[in-house]
Formats: sequence, C-alpha cells, structure tokens
Amino acid sequence: MVETMYLGDKYIYQCSKCHFLASIGGNTNKVIQCPKCNSIMINTHITKDEWDAKTKEEKIASIKKEQRSIVERNAANVDNAALLSEMSNVNNNIKAMNGNLVTIKNILMFYFVISIIGVVITILNIA
Repeated sequence: MVETMYLGDKYIYQCSKCHFLASIGGNTNKVIQCPKCNSIMINTHITKDEWDAKTKEEKIASIKKEQRSIVERNAANVDNAALLSEMSNVNNNIKAMNGNLVTIKNILMFYFVISIIGVVITILNIA
C-alpha cells in the first residue's frame, strides 16, 4: 500500500538535543527549531495520526529508534567533519608546496639566465 503525504498532514518532530517532541504540519523539508533549546528538530516521518494510534510501548520504541538514528547520523557527521578538517590541512600543505615550487622555479630560471649570459660573454671574449 502506498501512503500519500499531504502538505496539510502533521508529522512528529524530535529535537536532536533535548528529545522534545512536537507535531508540525506543512512542508516537511523546512528546518524546525526546538522551542526549548533552539536545536534543530528531526522529522521522524511519522504522521500525528500514526503517532496517536501507537501504544505507549510503541511510542517509546519509536523514540529510541529515532535516538539511535540521530546518534548514527551525528557519528557520521563527526567523521565527515574530521575528513573535511584533514582535507583542509592537505589543501593548505599543497598550497605551501606550490609556493615553494614557484620559488625553486624562479631560482633555477635566474641561474639559467646567468649561465646563458656567461656563455655569451665567453664567446664574445674568444672572438
């Protein structure tokens, strides 16, 4: 059975920090802030009607499942943050090496030009 989501449906949102629950209707893609701690609330994708039909045990199980999901997402975000930090460090190192290579190239060009001038002066002195 395919469930149709209507923009007027209310969905249960859970705070990722204090675990406050709220039912909010309308666009499910908007960012909702927790009224208690101002953290971002996560859409559980459970409608208010489904939530009301659940028993207390099912609600607790749903909350625990969502909390595990939040912990997993946060762990993935921490891993991503560490990777982004490492990539930033690598990028900075590459920029520093690029600057060093430019300096080495300029020094080699200077010595090449001096060598050519020396060869030209030597040829002129011989003639």
